[in-house]
Amino acid sequence: MIVIGVTVFALNKLIQIVQQFQSNANFLSTLNYRSLNWIWLTVLLLPINIWLESVKWQLLLPKPLIHALKQRIDAVLTGITLGMITPNQIGDFAGKMIHVPKHLYKNGLALAFIGGATQTLVSIWFALVACWFLVEQGLFTIISLPTGIVLGCVIGLPVLYIYLPVITQKFKSLWILPYIEQINQLPTKQLIKIWFTASARYLVYSLQYLFLLVAFGINLPWYISFSLIALIFVIQTITPSFMLLQLGIRGISAVWLFGLFLAPPIAILLASYGLWIVNQLIPATIGLTIIVKQKIAST
Repeated sequence: MIVIGVTVFALNKLIQIVQQFQSNANFLSTLNYRSLNWIWLTVLLLPINIWLESVKWQLLLPKPLIHALKQRIDAVLTGITLGMITPNQIGDFAGKMIHVPKHLYKNGLALAFIGGATQTLVSIWFALVACWFLVEQGLFTIISLPTGIVLGCVIGLPVLYIYLPVITQKFKSLWILPYIEQINQLPTKQLIKIWFTASARYLVYSLQYLFLLVAFGINLPWYISFSLIALIFVIQTITPSFMLLQLGIRGISAVWLFGLFLAPPIAILLASYGLWIVNQLIPATIGLTIIVKQKIAST
């Protein structure tokens, strides 16, 4: 019901935005078949995005548990569905667990948590690089970042991640023990592969955002757009939010950052919510049908 409600809400907002366009002849005249081509390119990247997430999930699972491609895709889609209706997408972990044997739920949950944490660390890493670049170029004067500290973080974050098995051996806390055990079972080569897979998925996601920005007439230099996108993603990642509130944060952060470069707010919102429709709403709707089918099959 929540997924259906969100779908109706999103479509209603989209109709309102289109109606606003109709009253703005100047902006409407910039939308043409070329814009539609960029939107289609964004949609065509969706399967690649989902496939990369399924590869990351495969790399996390123990070898006896490596599922067929369809099972991994189903796990990703159901994860997106439950993630969309829970705070900060924590339901993504539970969604993936539907496709893991029951006696391995505890281990699977720990692995799903590691996968999500890796994606968050990748987002922070790209945001650090983007923020440093914008400050160095004099394009972002709100904050000041010492080069040495930023470079230290940029280098140190991946190194810290790779050496997680060594670092986590120092922890003795009971609640975190299952996560530590799973991390310790992941070899360094595996962690590196997971990091690069998460990075590839991040870049695909950013490219989709860039395509939508171009589709709606925001033609900033690509390196500036990528940098602003990185900051938007990290704001969304670290801000506690729940579903519709997350949509508001997505729109506000995008309007604020791209507004610094005089981009039209309506175009920014269209790109931001268009990305959410493509990468969240469409997969969540498909994932919902998978959950319903499994529920019917189990009863």
